[in-house]
Amino acid sequence: MKFLKRALVASVAALALAIGPAVFAEAASMSFDVTKLSAANMVVSNDNCRYFSVYRKYKKDDVGYWTVDSEIAGRHGYTTDAYFGSYKNPSTKDRNMICPSLDGLGRYRIGPSEANVDNDYSWDAFTDHTKGYFYVRGKSYTSLSSKRKRYYRVTFSQVSWATGATSKSVKR
Repeated sequence: MKFLKRALVASVAALALAIGPAVFAEAASMSFDVTKLSAANMVVSNDNCRYFSVYRKYKKDDVGYWTVDSEIAGRHGYTTDAYFGSYKNPSTKDRNMICPSLDGLGRYRIGPSEANVDNDYSWDAFTDHTKGYFYVRGKSYTSLSSKRKRYYRVTFSQVSWATGATSKSVKR
């Protein structure tokens, strides 16, 4: 009877040694990489909130399900998040909103991103440091007029609430 117990334990151990490395090798081959984050530049003529699209490109290997949450920040800090995942269609685009009256004008950063990936064997969560940038600018017009007395008047028609431009006369 002892012999049968020892033989059973030895065969279970041998099976675990044979299967175990294969499972770990499968888990180690899982990879996910965000390769690009982008959004189109915007020109705004008032302080109303605007919807815009954020795009993401990625490479994956042996990943079943995944989610990526990318931070969007302006010059005043955090603004919103873009959410991507294998549960969405399309998984490479997300719609977001920016309010220039609250978030300001200028350069916005997309990223870093928090990623969660899994397959049948393992799960992983990590930060991907890929970043993308886009600009939100105020719309404005300029014109130049002159009079006979050698004075030139440069006029900035203030279409945008954010430009703060004024007219100025210059003598030649």
